[in-house]
Amino acid sequence: MKIAVLGAGGFIGRAACARLTAGGHKVLALVRRPVPGLPVPSRVASYTDPKQIRAVLQDCDWLLHAAAGSTPGSTASQPYAEIAANLTPSLALVEALQSTATCAVLYISSGGTVYGDCSTEPTSESTPLRPRSYHGAAKASVEMFLSAFASQYGASVTVLRPSNVYGPGQALRPGFGIIATAMAAALSDKPITLWGDGSAVRDFLYIDDLIDFIQLIITGNRLPGFAVFNAASGEPLSIVELLARIDAVTGRPLHRIFFSERSVDVPSISPSPRKALETFGWRAATTLSEGLAATWTSFKQAYIR
Repeated sequence: MKIAVLGAGGFIGRAACARLTAGGHKVLALVRRPVPGLPVPSRVASYTDPKQIRAVLQDCDWLLHAAAGSTPGSTASQPYAEIAANLTPSLALVEALQSTATCAVLYISSGGTVYGDCSTEPTSESTPLRPRSYHGAAKASVEMFLSAFASQYGASVTVLRPSNVYGPGQALRPGFGIIATAMAAALSDKPITLWGDGSAVRDFLYIDDLIDFIQLIITGNRLPGFAVFNAASGEPLSIVELLARIDAVTGRPLHRIFFSERSVDVPSISPSPRKALETFGWRAATTLSEGLAATWTSFKQAYIR
């Protein structure tokens, strides 16, 4: 198959490109600017020009949309920033897809932000969306536009809502990934700053498990219409517990600095992966202990000279 990947320079996109190429598929990275070191051929195109996107998708079997230009923290109090970061590129994509509806779509949304606080209820795909951050609201909006597109054009659109993805290859970027941030702090013997008291509950998904799921969807039978799946480990834990696990793996206990909780942060979110198991037979194969150990080994290899 021929697969276009939007956001191929990011953590998830780069890992997906490598795996799909290894599986014998023809993968093309659609990028805004040249990205060094990509494992697949790339084509530079404007994310805001439907004509340029359409030219890439014309003969593609799948589009993997893994691009994201913000985090809950980066656009806090700045809702307008989500237009350039997520909405404009995704709506240009939807417009381009209208003339290439035979190209199936796999959109990487966010299981950690679209639901809002789920302290008192299980978080399935049918849980009402109540995003607290503007980033989550933008992700939910893109989902709705893709749903409308699928309904109008009879297209196949699958949405994945992953929990907090981590693992080897995750770049150190402010606001992207507490595990990467914590391990970088451990390597440099610096403190880690936390929003809130550390009691917030989250689910963490190892990158290889997410890529397994992506590969299952792309290589399996196309689902008709619009479908949504959580992608999670099913092992939620608090941030305090997570950091204790990281301390045990690194052997370098972190100094914690706590700041007041932000308005964009939810107390608890742990998406259920049950539907993914029932539909695709997918479940996360990597325990948190295994994933943390592999990530720490990768960090030491990358940053210790």
